[in-house]
Amino acid sequence: MKMLLLYLLSSAATTLVAAQTPLKDLAPPNLAIGAVFHGYGDTWNEPDYQALGLREFNAMTASIYLPYGNVWSNQGSNNINLVGYNQVVDLLVGNGLRVHGHVLVYPVANLDSSWWSSQPVNTVESNMNLFIDTILASRKGQIWSFDVVNEAMADNGEDMDADGVRRSRFGSPLIEYTAMGQDYIGKAFVRARQANPNVKLILNDYGCEQDNFDKSNRFYNLVSKLLNQGVPIDGVGFQMHVSSVGNGPDYESIARNFRRFRNLGVSIYITEMDVQSSASAVPLTPSQQQEAALKQASVWTQVLEICLNEPACESFLLWDFAEYNSRLANQRYSWLHPITYDPNRAGELTYPSPFFDINPQNFRPKPGWEEMKQTLQNFAANCVDLPFVDNSGDVCQWYEGHPGDCQEYWCDFYRNSQGQTACDQCCVCGGGTTDSAPVQPTTPAPQSAPPTPSPIDPTTPAPQPAVGDSLNGKTFRLTTELHGQDGYLRMVKPDSSRLSVYRLNEMSATWKGLKWQFELVEGNEYRIRNSQDSPGGYLARGGYQDDNGNWFAGDSLYLGGFQPEWSSLRWFVEPLPDGYYLIRCSWGATDGSDYLSHGENGELSMISAGNNPSQRWIFSETVAEGPDDGAYYRISSEWETSSSYLTRDSVQSAPGVWDPVGTLSLYTFDESSAQWGSLKWFFEVVDPAERTFRIANTWDPDSGYLSRAGGQDGNGNWFPLADVYLDPRNTDWTSQMWIIEEYSQGVYTIRCKWSNGDGADYLTRAGGSEPTNSLTVRQFTNDPSQRWIISQTFFQAPDNGGIYRMTSEWATDTSYLSRNGAEWFGNGTWYPTNEVSLYQLETWSSQTWVFELIEGEDSIYRIVNRWEPSTGYLSRDGEQREDGQWYPARTLYLGPSQPTWTSRMWAVEWYTDSTYLLRNLWSDGTDYLTRVGEQQDDGTWNPTSEANFNGDGGYSSQRWILQRVVD
Repeated sequence: MKMLLLYLLSSAATTLVAAQTPLKDLAPPNLAIGAVFHGYGDTWNEPDYQALGLREFNAMTASIYLPYGNVWSNQGSNNINLVGYNQVVDLLVGNGLRVHGHVLVYPVANLDSSWWSSQPVNTVESNMNLFIDTILASRKGQIWSFDVVNEAMADNGEDMDADGVRRSRFGSPLIEYTAMGQDYIGKAFVRARQANPNVKLILNDYGCEQDNFDKSNRFYNLVSKLLNQGVPIDGVGFQMHVSSVGNGPDYESIARNFRRFRNLGVSIYITEMDVQSSASAVPLTPSQQQEAALKQASVWTQVLEICLNEPACESFLLWDFAEYNSRLANQRYSWLHPITYDPNRAGELTYPSPFFDINPQNFRPKPGWEEMKQTLQNFAANCVDLPFVDNSGDVCQWYEGHPGDCQEYWCDFYRNSQGQTACDQCCVCGGGTTDSAPVQPTTPAPQSAPPTPSPIDPTTPAPQPAVGDSLNGKTFRLTTELHGQDGYLRMVKPDSSRLSVYRLNEMSATWKGLKWQFELVEGNEYRIRNSQDSPGGYLARGGYQDDNGNWFAGDSLYLGGFQPEWSSLRWFVEPLPDGYYLIRCSWGATDGSDYLSHGENGELSMISAGNNPSQRWIFSETVAEGPDDGAYYRISSEWETSSSYLTRDSVQSAPGVWDPVGTLSLYTFDESSAQWGSLKWFFEVVDPAERTFRIANTWDPDSGYLSRAGGQDGNGNWFPLADVYLDPRNTDWTSQMWIIEEYSQGVYTIRCKWSNGDGADYLTRAGGSEPTNSLTVRQFTNDPSQRWIISQTFFQAPDNGGIYRMTSEWATDTSYLSRNGAEWFGNGTWYPTNEVSLYQLETWSSQTWVFELIEGEDSIYRIVNRWEPSTGYLSRDGEQREDGQWYPARTLYLGPSQPTWTSRMWAVEWYTDSTYLLRNLWSDGTDYLTRVGEQQDDGTWNPTSEANFNGDGGYSSQRWILQRVVD
């Protein structure tokens, strides 16, 4: 009866409903929950309707497709009408909602466009590409996901190809299929990825929700086929136009279907859900109304529950969410007739949306709306976290304090080695389980290594010019004199307002979150925006209100959306004579604490004017896109990629000893060569605006800079030749400067800056009809021999099966990690114990360790002592607590092999050219192997012979030198 009363509430109670918790506030942070705004319709912008959508949802679909509202009424790019689409996106982005776009290629709907359907077949692909490019480029950085192709699958009995792809509709050929066959689908996705790499790309269809139906099976097989072909499908969209008539959907079948698509590696998106009832020929009694409303509510809630319990489900998007002005013809929000009583439409599917109204000011929720809220509340209350420690050491409890980090991007980034994320495992992020509490394993799942440091960026700045407009449009990394390489300003996660600092290393060198773009306001005043494609990435000063509603500048910092009038988003950049900068907020505080500071304890805050190291900022100019300054890459030719990796040549100087030389060639990349530094290249930026780099080989980089050869004429003048070689670094030589120009996604041309002026400057794989393994420099010919795939790589890891000594960087003469022994029987024979310590260098096998690479992992090893290796696996100790569970301890021991125990697994993280960090994968946040020290009376610290675990502090006690031993 309670739900019936809610359903029948008059407008007087609507205010009470509006005051209740919005649906979006009950949803897990990673779940997009919303509906649709039809920007080219005549009712979407009614104020009360908009207000309802913005209040209740965290995401909305923005409709735009070729014939809808005359979006593209005749041929030519200037005729694409983006007005309605832009109005919707502006509203959504301005209110912090995620935007889902619908749709780029919709062949069935495109039949309604006479010019499109009658165009020559040979223009279809180019026009399709033009439409995709125009839509995706128009709001770059503001769209979360997009339906790329809609309703490609034929219904049973329709004209279809062997894979079930629709070829015509009611006898009218689909011109996309006529022109390209089913390849139009893959081509559309590839084009969309090129047009906007950061948008989630969805293949959307209806009638495929339940498994083992013919259309659903054809849809599954098509997605699998396209993925195997390399088509960049991020997710599948299930429209979910379902009915509450009869028994309703088969929910177990929907859940099974979601699981099988998830196992293909794609995300699940519910994109257009509504729940249709049927019209009655006679008015319904109150009890009949209640029955119909509750049946409808049950469908919404059970599908929502399936989505909540499916880790791959990323959206629960309704189609129309309210039935507006239903007494007037053609004045309605719903695509189906909105009432249950209609003698002229008896039995028709109708009544599909969760809000009902008499007029726009009286939107009333149906029982399904309140039941959906209750489902979300129950899910949160009954959820149990699953075991999880991410690759930065954070557990589910950490995410509870930082729910903003449940964003999809960061869930994808912070995984464990089983591929699980907080969005899978943690209730606060929409993961976990509603089953009985899971049994905790004795050790957590193995983790992949987090970012590791690289000595690539200066800790003191180069001389800087006076500011003026000199920073405008440029991109910088920002750190302070106090923290140097360990303190780079960072946007924590896309679409997050959080700021932090992070150590610059070869992985973080590629992160846009550490890059900041400067937008000139006037004079020395700038807005500072993070390079992440996020609408809310502007550096902003926080504030507070007094009792009278007046705002005052505070000490906090955050990232906010663009506000042209807000002085809290504007910063004066003040150069200092020694090359540092001060950064002062235009919104001044009453106490003068207006300068951006990164304090000794890592806090970011605003402090008063001064000249101390915490507020003296270093600006390191970098590039916004493409290869990153200080990062490592492999470079391979697009012409015959199997044996195409740019490699430094070598000679054998002694049996088993190879030395680098100054020549280059192309070599095969395989399991063996993957470990070679000769296939890895370090990119050092020279001019970010020109995208000019020096490129050095990591095998003896001091002598390994890629150089163009030259010759001298009779007057001693040098001129460039067509050969390339490796040479020591020379900062003045343009022959070592290479301009990297993007050709397509991940593919580049490499052009030498030293030029004859004839254009013959492009690095080229030599060959005629077949490629060779030699290199030259030629004029641009736009063929694969001049196109290079530049793919990121990382440090030189220990060899699988290699034997090493491990010595602490802190006091290296007494720092060799050793297995302890004991003379147990007094007979002069020593036996190994299960303890370790640090000792001076000896020839003992107890000081040598074998690194066993774990199959399928990158830089994750078991480390085995060679003195009785069967019991010599380096391990983290544990302790059993009152709850019966085992937890990691701070101590070490040696034990037998346990292949599944993460306490025996170690991530080897590169720190500098000669040192590494060793991180145990049984994590509690204090996971780094550390030499223990003791503090003396004078406050200094001395190393001891003990080792234990500590958090990552970047100390020399945590840095280990790995010395390869030849057996």
